Amino acid sequence: MGRILDMFGRSSLGRLIVQAQRKLAAEDFDEAKKLVEKGLTLYPDAEPLRELDVTLRRAQARAGIQSLKARIERDEDPRAYEQLIALYLELDLFAEARSQSLAYANAHPDNDSAHLLLGEMSLQAFFEGLQARDAHVAQLRLSRAARLNERAVKPLLLLAELYYCVGAERALRRTADELKEIAGNDPLIEPVILRAGKASAGSSPESLDGMFERAELQGELEHEPTTWPLRSR
Repeated sequence: MGRILDMFGRSSLGRLIVQAQRKLAAEDFDEAKKLVEKGLTLYPDAEPLRELDVTLRRAQARAGIQSLKARIERDEDPRAYEQLIALYLELDLFAEARSQSLAYANAHPDNDSAHLLLGEMSLQAFFEGLQARDAHVAQLRLSRAARLNERAVKPLLLLAELYYCVGAERALRRTADELKEIAGNDPLIEPVILRAGKASAGSSPESLDGMFERAELQGELEHEPTTWPLRSR
């Protein structure tokens, strides 16, 4: 703190930074944030203020993580799980978010949101790493979420995306039929219905396991996720 005073003397900026640091040290995050925001408004190019802003955000995140973990340990609150997962994702801690999603699904096996979160993250992991095991988990969890909430559209949309990308045409058509049944009038799913209509019905059974493993072995998907009709969702 002394170095900051030496650097800025008795300037308004120097005093503001010292005040914010004191609030941060006392874990008064709300007041520290107000001071930092005020400083950035007055001195938008002040690098020490920007560094302090980053430090404050990290401190808030750490405190939030500890608080949510305590709530989860105390009563396994589903909302606390979801908030913690969202916080991990906001901090780009994908591995931690996915691990917490698994814990959420195990703690609340009848909660469709828990399986949806884990399924969506596994789907993203599959697209990024092309590991068959990630596709297996995505397919399993998203299917379970759809069974637990028969009116839910999102798990079916994500399953359709998975099937499209690996070239599972029959599974894509079947999933599109389910979407049409529960949300046929929703314009959101119209591009999916149109794309599924172009899929080949096929005469031989599809092996999803084989398709997932083929993507891993070949290091590429049948269709890139960027070509999926709802990729910009």
